[in-house]
Amino acid sequence: MYQVDAKTFSVVNFQTYYANVSESNSWTAPQWRFEYDAKALYDSGNKVAKGAPLDAAFWHGITNSMLNNITLVETYNFLETKVRYKFGLCL
Repeated sequence: MYQVDAKTFSVVNFQTYYANVSESNSWTAPQWRFEYDAKALYDSGNKVAKGAPLDAAFWHGITNSMLNNITLVETYNFLETKVRYKFGLCL
């Protein structure tokens, strides 16, 4: 789910949810579960100003943080590859 600034149309955050389809036979409606919040996950030190967009500067800062934080790299790789395989995008 994206949060978009109404004036600039910039993406300022996003959250990811999932539904476990293995449990779908017991549903009357999908049961969505929170997975992660992008700013909370990638900017846990709150270095980015509130309301600042998730633009190239944001991701550049995250990339620089990855130089000294292997856990952040592993988290990013896990989430990125999970999405690629989920949708059959083996690039």
